Amino acid sequence: MRQILAQLVALLALVSFLSISAAIAFSGKAGEIFDAILRGIGEIFHAIGMGFVILSGTALVFASLYAGIFLIKKWKEQDTQIVRDGKDGQIARAVVYKGTVVQIGSAEGLGLSDLMQMQSQLVGQQQKTMQVVSSASTAIQRLVPLLEEYEDEDTVDERPKIEGPKEDYLNISEDYKPHADEFLSARKLIVGTSGSGKSNSTGTACEELGRLNVPMILADTENEYEPLCDPRWLPHGVLADRRMVGVENAADFGRYVLEQNLQVILNLQSYGLEEGALVMVNLIAGLRGWQEARANERRIPFEFLLEEATTWLPQNVKESPLYGTEAMNELQNAFFNDMVRKGRKRGLGLTVICQKIAEIDKRALQCEVKLLHRQTELIDLEKYAKMGITNEETLNLQNGEGYFFSSKVSKMLVQVRRRHSPHGANTPGLSELKRHQQGTRNFDERSENFGVERNSFVQAVEPFRGNISEFRKPVNNGSNQIPETTKDAILGLYRSGTKRTDIQGQLDLNGDEYWMVKAVCDEYDRVREVK
Repeated sequence: MRQILAQLVALLALVSFLSISAAIAFSGKAGEIFDAILRGIGEIFHAIGMGFVILSGTALVFASLYAGIFLIKKWKEQDTQIVRDGKDGQIARAVVYKGTVVQIGSAEGLGLSDLMQMQSQLVGQQQKTMQVVSSASTAIQRLVPLLEEYEDEDTVDERPKIEGPKEDYLNISEDYKPHADEFLSARKLIVGTSGSGKSNSTGTACEELGRLNVPMILADTENEYEPLCDPRWLPHGVLADRRMVGVENAADFGRYVLEQNLQVILNLQSYGLEEGALVMVNLIAGLRGWQEARANERRIPFEFLLEEATTWLPQNVKESPLYGTEAMNELQNAFFNDMVRKGRKRGLGLTVICQKIAEIDKRALQCEVKLLHRQTELIDLEKYAKMGITNEETLNLQNGEGYFFSSKVSKMLVQVRRRHSPHGANTPGLSELKRHQQGTRNFDERSENFGVERNSFVQAVEPFRGNISEFRKPVNNGSNQIPETTKDAILGLYRSGTKRTDIQGQLDLNGDEYWMVKAVCDEYDRVREVK
């Protein structure tokens, strides 16, 4: 360093001397020489100052560089691990970067070039690692859909399926056989115009419930499901009407149905409208009480089917004959509070059956399961359209076809199978008229040939199945004889096509006298069927 400074001073002195000599050579004036000398001396001192500034800056740069190298070396040595012994007694080391060992060479004498090489290798390794991770991520994203597709097509099908026996599934349709648990204790709706297959679907559902021995009550508004009450379709079937179940004992009968696992066809036509409503109210109260008295795990599923539900639960209550009566209020509370809102937890399933979806109380439409048959009126078509069924789709439904909705499927077109039990609500046609006319002639001939009086009938005994000794027996006013005038009147009205309940009203018979109407009409039907 001293040699360098000495050389710089000598160089400056030489420059000054040459400058003075040149000035004397070109000018003889002493003043000018003096000025040149002063300028030369100033330049010498200026050059010396600039030299010191340059030397100081250079020293500072080198000091910072060596300090940085020292700190980097110390920081890097914290991540080095001995891999193996080096040659000539040196210790070979390597730097571990994020779990990856990068060989650098001897830890002895690491210099700037080694550190730069180390940094370059580490950066390169990081970039390669990120490329591998990125490629792997892209590959996984492309592979996931293929794995899911493979699992759907192959893996799932090859796994052993754990499911209930086939008899636990309801044979409603070849298109869809839901598990019984999808139906039991749920709210259901079967709707369709006359001739669309609504009654067939109801009979089919009852047959499937009967096959599974599910306790049930079908509230038969039009008395058209009596043929269902056969051991082939309902193993524990019971036919019930007002002679057996009244307002007073309906709650007890409801509990008895669950206790004995009965399947009841309740003839609502045998009651007056208000009386029939109160009977259903008390039945539901008895059913609810029986279930609530048991722990949750000991409750059983039960099904209540309300046929022609618009008679009892109309959307416009002012059109109902029950409007303004206490019976209407109690009936709505029983169905919408006990059955619709609270029934599921109590095992009480409800099936609402009607012809026109627009005429049923909208609270009854809060159903998990719907079977929608054909509709033709605009207001009903609009209701279907809100559920995603176009007018064309609705109008093109064939008899027995319907759109099925549940928690498993939505808008599934199904063809309900034909019921096994006889249909009890066939629309009378020409063949029925001819059979009636032939039966009338045969009846007259038999009366004359065998000396039987035309109005001489014996009381028909209604066959009830199951142990019903504790319930009220049919009442006949203490006599098995029907007055002749009453027989003639009943027979005349029945031949003219009057319904049995209307006959009771027209003849002003009280409830305990309905048995006479039934006895005369049943006997007439049996004789007419014999050829």
